[in-house]
Order: sequence, then structure tokens, then C-alpha cells
Amino acid sequence: MEYILSNLIAAKMKIRSHKELDVYKLAFEACPVKYCKNMKSYYVYVLRSKLDGKFYTGFTSDLEKRIEEHNSGKVYSTAARVPFEIVYYEACICMDDAIHREKYLKSTYGKRYIKNRIKNYLKKI
Repeated sequence: MEYILSNLIAAKMKIRSHKELDVYKLAFEACPVKYCKNMKSYYVYVLRSKLDGKFYTGFTSDLEKRIEEHNSGKVYSTAARVPFEIVYYEACICMDDAIHREKYLKSTYGKRYIKNRIKNYLKKI
């Protein structure tokens, strides 16, 4: 089990040495959040409506499925603005971190961060 855990951590974190791996293993084992232990990824994403050009921010554990749900009109809050394209996303190991990040990106400072982060994309449209 430890060998598999070591390989998973090394692959996710792109770790180069055993010493570096030991540091990450200690941090991983000490993590108090139960969601961190399952190594499942949670995504915070930003969609842009092709209809009105407005952005939508959300989080999910299955990014492809969630985008399909948005584009098929199954999500009430975005059904009137389909189709969407994904313009930005981040992956988190902890669900609590993803929720916190989503809330930040929905704030004024977060919206400013996103627009600055994707400014080259915004110039092209």
C-alpha cells in the first residue's frame, strides 16, 4: 500500500528525490481533512457563454460530465445561456479547498484574477 501511495504522490507532485517524497508523505498523512485522503480531484472551472459572453464559475469532481450538463441545459442556472466553452480550470485534491477557491473566484478580486489570468484569450475574442 505504501508503495502505491508513494507512486501516486510522486506522479501527482512530480517529485524527483526520495527525501522530497518523504516530506510530501508526511504532509499527506498529517492532513486533517478527510477529503484529502482519497486522492480524488475536484475542479474549479470557469465557463464562458457563447450566447452572451458572460462567465459562470463552479466546482465539480467530474469536469467533462459537468460541462456536458451545462451545455445540454440540465443546469437550471445556466440553461438559458447555452452553449458554453471552458476558459479556465484548476484541480484540487481537497474538496474544501475547491469550494473555498470557487467562492474566491466568484468575488470581485477573484473575477479580476480570472480576467487577468486569461487576458490573452480575451484579446482573441
